[in-house]
Amino acid sequence: MTRDEALVIVKNLPEGDYAECGVFQGASARIIYAGMAPNATLFLCDTFTGHPKPSEHDHESHYKGRYGNTSVAQVVNNLPSTERVEFVVGDFKNSLWAIRDKKFRFVHCDCDLYESYLAVVRFFKLRMVSGGIIVFDDIRVS
Repeated sequence: MTRDEALVIVKNLPEGDYAECGVFQGASARIIYAGMAPNATLFLCDTFTGHPKPSEHDHESHYKGRYGNTSVAQVVNNLPSTERVEFVVGDFKNSLWAIRDKKFRFVHCDCDLYESYLAVVRFFKLRMVSGGIIVFDDIRVS
């Protein structure tokens, strides 16, 4: 299932917010924002300074600071509006706790690194509403 197909499915759920983990410059955030339910908030979660240090589980093309050519301001400029958008800045292991009391209908995960994906899954798995969907981008199985 693609991100766009999932957005259509979750739009009519009675509750739940949206999150993107791994925002980069905001291209996917713009698409998610356009497809959101009117009563929901989009939480954009990223370091906005690039990747943290990769682990031995990660592909050799990833390095600390990769995708660091971004900022919250750049993402804001790529969104049609920041109404119902909140930024969660920092590494996922620590920053996601700021939204621990929220429930989610949709999470888009594009974090590239093993430890980042693990932190995101551990955090969101118990915060998904019934019928909610987590979409993973770029998962590489070896």
